[in-house]
Amino acid sequence: MKNKKLDLILNYIKSFEFSIFVVTLIVIIVPILVIGTIFLNVSTSKYYNNRLEEYKSNNVMLKNNIISSGYLDKKESEAVNAQINLLSNEFDARIQIIDTACIIREDSKSEDIGNTSISKNVFKALKGEDVMEENKDLEYIEFSIPLVATITTVEEGSIKKTVGVLCTNYSTANISNYRSDVRRVVYIAKRCGKLG
Repeated sequence: MKNKKLDLILNYIKSFEFSIFVVTLIVIIVPILVIGTIFLNVSTSKYYNNRLEEYKSNNVMLKNNIISSGYLDKKESEAVNAQINLLSNEFDARIQIIDTACIIREDSKSEDIGNTSISKNVFKALKGEDVMEENKDLEYIEFSIPLVATITTVEEGSIKKTVGVLCTNYSTANISNYRSDVRRVVYIAKRCGKLG
């Protein structure tokens, strides 16, 4: 009995129908899987890079507004406050402005104003270094950017001096959501390819 079943299976594998099935699998379905995977990775990577550039651009604009308005000296600038609120809400970002004594002067979440920041990235930024740190597990990208102003003194003339740090922490959950959405579209396309 077992030999008959085995012979039947072997005959089917040698049959023309099975050969057509294997060729169809190789010619149609495998390329769909490969192209879908490539599309998913390229699309997500492009979205991530565009989002990252958008974050960087927003940081530069906010940094320039903070410096040009003298925000750390007077903490009154409608433009800076409006931009902080916009970025905080639109990008699910946390924004902190920290002075050279590491005191948090502004916090978009209003939780840590007046507290001392002990972040290693803040210390690096106070030394003039732009810092970007990504945590994929917790889904955020943090930027620590030195606020460098031109200060004029009688003794030295005009000098550039770090007057504080802009810390922005952007959620990357939307990038993960985008990847899931694209994965869903690729899955549907793969299913349609198998049905066709």
